[in-house]
Amino acid sequence: MGLAVELGVPYTGWPVRLGNDYDFAIDIVSEDLREEILDWARDFNLQFDEVDGWMSAEAAAAHKRRGQELKEKLQGQLGSGYSVTLRSIESPGL
Repeated sequence: MGLAVELGVPYTGWPVRLGNDYDFAIDIVSEDLREEILDWARDFNLQFDEVDGWMSAEAAAAHKRRGQELKEKLQGQLGSGYSVTLRSIESPGL
């Protein structure tokens, strides 16, 4: 069990956290993975409304599925010294 790293979906900023380090791994992961993670976060901001939730159940499912893929890629690049978890936002009724 390594240090707990969280991959989540902030409204702004880098979506990988290690405790209070809100820039964790931004300079460690590959440029390709960094862009994939940022695209995933941008897509979240387009598909999720703070009041109304997800635009559709399909958007929520696709986001979570892609997040799981990115979690695995991030874990692979960080290695066994870290334990990556996915933090996703769920909307009631989806």
